[in-house]
Amino acid sequence: MNEILSFADFGKGALDFFFERIGWAYFGERNWRQGDYIDELTIIDYVNEDFPPAFVTDGNTMTFTQDGLKLVDALENLGVDVTAAFYDESEAELVHEYQFIMTLEQSQMTFERFVEFLVRVAG
Repeated sequence: MNEILSFADFGKGALDFFFERIGWAYFGERNWRQGDYIDELTIIDYVNEDFPPAFVTDGNTMTFTQDGLKLVDALENLGVDVTAAFYDESEAELVHEYQFIMTLEQSQMTFERFVEFLVRVAG
């Protein structure tokens, strides 16, 4: 199953309703799950050895963590320069876009790693 579609199935009424509306608003189609374009949303199907250096992170609660880790593996297997920042749930509960909550220790560590990444790849 496409990662976007699997993520959209929370199994919780209110969240499912909310995500359905997000998909509808984003794609402009009420039945967005049936669109031909949905398979194009999975970046891992389009990476190759020419992929640019990448910084990949996500939280660990209601996020795309497993998809991010698969992307990191795919990029590493292709020899692409990739830096990853993921944290175990036992360390902290981190939501999607956690990296913008700068009061979190993990956000600060991720920011430092991101700056190091930018300096290294962009000089």
